[in-house]
Amino acid sequence: MNNNPSPGNKAGGLTTILEKSFAAAAKAEPVRERGFVFMDTPGFDPVSATGQVAGGANMLCFTTGRGSAFGCKPVPSIKLTTNSA
Repeated sequence: MNNNPSPGNKAGGLTTILEKSFAAAAKAEPVRERGFVFMDTPGFDPVSATGQVAGGANMLCFTTGRGSAFGCKPVPSIKLTTNSA
């Protein structure tokens, strides 16, 4: 819990995982392909989903350990979850 962002990120000036997600989004490349495109995004649901939709996603599928209350109204959101081993 206390290791996110990592000590190195904290030393570099980041104070929260949200700031880390914004930095990751700033490194994003535009989608130039048609069809299925896998987007590796930050782990914080609101930032992740917003970035995917802004990048052109027309459906979101994401894993969530115990479930996430987040939904993204512009596109259908499919949440893949489990609490079994």
